[in-house]
Amino acid sequence: MSIDGFLMYLTSPEGSIFNPERQGLFQDMSQPLAHYYISSSHNTYLMEDQLTGPSSVEAYI
Repeated sequence: MSIDGFLMYLTSPEGSIFNPERQGLFQDMSQPLAHYYISSSHNTYLMEDQLTGPSSVEAYI
């Protein structure tokens, strides 16, 4: 198989890695990205050291 043939296969429906049954949208996704933003962070609940320090929900409130 040539490189062109391989690329054609990868971009064809038969070469797709996605499940075609799951490609439909189940909710309105036409809003600006800022409307979908969810506030999150890594280790926000930690008050001191990551391994031995205490944790708290205060940073989320």
